[in-house]
Amino acid sequence: MTIKKHILSTAMAFAVGMALTTMSPRVEAQRIVGNFADPTALTTVANQARATFAMWTTWGSGPGGVTTCPTPGDWVNCWVYWQPEPAGGATYAALRVEPNVNSHYHLGFDDPTLTCFVDPGDGGGSGFGRPSGGTCVAPNWAYEGRTGPAAHSFGEWYYVTVETWNNAYGSQGYRLFDLESFVVTSDDPVDLWVLWYDGYWYVLEDLPPGYNDVSWWAYSVSDVMIGSDTNYTSIDDVIVSDVHF
Repeated sequence: MTIKKHILSTAMAFAVGMALTTMSPRVEAQRIVGNFADPTALTTVANQARATFAMWTTWGSGPGGVTTCPTPGDWVNCWVYWQPEPAGGATYAALRVEPNVNSHYHLGFDDPTLTCFVDPGDGGGSGFGRPSGGTCVAPNWAYEGRTGPAAHSFGEWYYVTVETWNNAYGSQGYRLFDLESFVVTSDDPVDLWVLWYDGYWYVLEDLPPGYNDVSWWAYSVSDVMIGSDTNYTSIDDVIVSDVHF
């Protein structure tokens, strides 16, 4: 399949989006608020990103029953951030947010008192802890508030998909979904690329820092990329819904 880049003005994108609405039926929402602090998701990140490193992860014997993926970028057997919908059935949707350049990104802590390092001896190594009485106390990292993905340098992108999963049978494949919104927490604009169900990539350029509602346009998509080739990019609160089962 030939991939083409379509750069749309806001007005043109709205017109195209409205046309697609008449062509594609909407489905019942499976809404996932990707705030990067979901305990289930953080438990299935290698070492619970205890030192902020959200790394490519796979099943193993480490903390949370997972370990570092031996081959970063192995989409079949590994993931970086995988957050299930809150009330799914036997087969449910899960939001995935992966780095598209490096082997990891950073999930910082909201709590500014996490300033020391501690190794709890569980095989996961050291992570940020709280000073207390001359010692450093390890928190339950999976239940600590987080900031969203932070990149290392200019030119890094985040890849967003929705995978369906059955606990008995594993992955049930990737699905079309709607990207409702996301927050740009870095200081510079980003570009939003989406692979629409028509098989073409489209892009909205220079979305500003702060909250971006793209529900009017980024729906019935299979793949999303958020980032910039020239700026440092960090994001938060990636919200998806209307997964096509």
